[in-house]
Amino acid sequence: MSIEVKDSRPVETVETPNTRHKSAGLAFLLSVLAPGLGQLYCGKFLRGGFTLGVMIAAIAFVLGRTEPFFDIAIVVAFALWLFSFVDAYFTADEINAGIDEQLDGHNPRVAATLNLLTNGWGYFYLDQQGKGIALMLILNIIRFSVPSSKHLLAALVSAGLTLISLVIAADAYRIARRELQQWPTMFR
Repeated sequence: MSIEVKDSRPVETVETPNTRHKSAGLAFLLSVLAPGLGQLYCGKFLRGGFTLGVMIAAIAFVLGRTEPFFDIAIVVAFALWLFSFVDAYFTADEINAGIDEQLDGHNPRVAATLNLLTNGWGYFYLDQQGKGIALMLILNIIRFSVPSSKHLLAALVSAGLTLISLVIAADAYRIARRELQQWPTMFR
């Protein structure tokens, strides 16, 4: 059986625009204006909705001057605002590179921010529940054992807990990056 070729001219293909392309600049700008909007624009609805919801709650506590949450709400609002526009920018870049789905569930930025704000939830996100529970228990026992007053001891404990929060945020980021680097298609 033979196949007859009638025309040997190359076939012209028409490329359709990539429907998954997202503007990193627009994602950044949206999240600067309202944390979570950039993630929603990028199609990360759970992350964007959660960020937007927590931000609205934090702003409500700040505006209402609700004690004892006022100071915490300011820190949470500021941290979420920073996380949101940085994450939205890089999420758009990851979508454009086609690697965003590999990051879902092990995103270093999400893991670090969760650990920074909650002293352990980033480990739950990374499937290291034992580490998360242990840190949450230890840090909360320390936090609630020291009376919150204007004494030097309370200030030192607060500074120490802040430093620990930064260290465990960096640790969660490191763990997530290490996990991602084990996926060979990720960084080719």
